[in-house]
Amino acid sequence: MPGFMDTLMHYRKGAVVAAADEELAEVIRACLATGKPGSLTLKLAITPEKHGNQLSLTANVDGKAPRADLPKAMFFGDIDGGLHRTDPDQREMFGDAAEGAPRKLSEMARADRAG
Repeated sequence: MPGFMDTLMHYRKGAVVAAADEELAEVIRACLATGKPGSLTLKLAITPEKHGNQLSLTANVDGKAPRADLPKAMFFGDIDGGLHRTDPDQREMFGDAAEGAPRKLSEMARADRAG
């Protein structure tokens, strides 16, 4: 009786085994790069045909490679809800901030005390 591996090797002349090998290598590389778990699933759907003892097989190889997390980024918020790469409450080292600069949190505090 032919076994499971024999069946896979005969399925489209080994195409499913080649696809699984490629997916497995990709998952392993991603696991090593991210330090996160991955998985590989091989699904065989077996369907009886209308004539005699014929069966059709459909294979699906599904690799779940982990993805690296994007690193966090630091921003500074202003009173109007904007985000900036530099602190809007900190004076510039060389010269004044450009006109139309966002309102600073310190300005908001002064306005609250005065009002």
